[in-house]
Amino acid sequence: MSIRVTKDPGILFKDFSEGPMDKNGSKRQQKDIDVLAVGGIDIDWLLKMPKLPSFDEKLRAEYLGQYPGGPVGNFACIASSMGLKVASMCTLGDDEGGNLLLQDFKSYGVDVSYITVDPEIVTPFVIVIVDPTGEKAVIIPDLDQKADLAISPEAIKRSKYVYMMGFDYERFCEIGDIAHPSGTKMMADIEPSEELSGERIYDLLSQCDIASFNEQGFKTALKQPFSIEAAKSLLDHGPEIVIVTRGGKGVVAVSQDQVVHVPAYDVPVRDTTGAGDTFNAAFLYATVQNLDLEARVQFGNAAAAILIQTLGTRTKIPKPDTIKSFILHNNHKISGE
Repeated sequence: MSIRVTKDPGILFKDFSEGPMDKNGSKRQQKDIDVLAVGGIDIDWLLKMPKLPSFDEKLRAEYLGQYPGGPVGNFACIASSMGLKVASMCTLGDDEGGNLLLQDFKSYGVDVSYITVDPEIVTPFVIVIVDPTGEKAVIIPDLDQKADLAISPEAIKRSKYVYMMGFDYERFCEIGDIAHPSGTKMMADIEPSEELSGERIYDLLSQCDIASFNEQGFKTALKQPFSIEAAKSLLDHGPEIVIVTRGGKGVVAVSQDQVVHVPAYDVPVRDTTGAGDTFNAAFLYATVQNLDLEARVQFGNAAAAILIQTLGTRTKIPKPDTIKSFILHNNHKISGE
């Protein structure tokens, strides 16, 4: 499939400040936040190991450091660095990890007005193990705590998009009920999760405008392997766009009138942590800029290809000009071509 790259830089700087009208012709609340990033934060403890240990086996690991993380937190910082107006709505502990996340959000220009600090909880953390190929395994400790999220209808109505993890099913549906009447669209990052078993995945999709799966999340939620036909069938349940990121096999996106496949770039891989978050941030950036579906997928795919050549998700976030240059100079490095 040929990939069309938009070369007109003017399309990247359109003014979207005028809010839409409701069905009665009254102007809705001004959309001065491009994306509200809800939940999905943690501290990443990053280790490098030659392989995962077996039971009763002890292996040394190279300690690579503690980094502010979480899929939605990563998304927020990446999207803000690309130039979107981003706000976070989440709950942090009153501890070292919470302070690290808060200061990191501020350093990336993310609006922290809607973040709650709860002294009764521990800021979530995960252990990320990276192997020599750059592939990763993630250990998520169960902290046996429930952090209440202070949902702000004002923030939701001010936003063009709300971005959340799909496994936060009940909260996603609650926020969707506020978002859609105000003209705010919902994007879900859907990874493997028991929370989306049975009919819940379809309830979630009914609230989605953009559903972004990784391939394993697609298989787990739908109980079937990925296929274009299966992805297209999900459009009947609500989303305008369904995306499936497939690692080295590239990305597929479908809408009612388009099927887009963009192969993966053939680049040296150092660390795949945050590749999906980077794709989603770049895809939504290009969406806000009103690019067509093919160009949006290409933009996200290139952003992820740049990121995985470095260590850490937020250490070298690609800027829009860098992404556009990469696309123009590296299309001959697309895998399988």
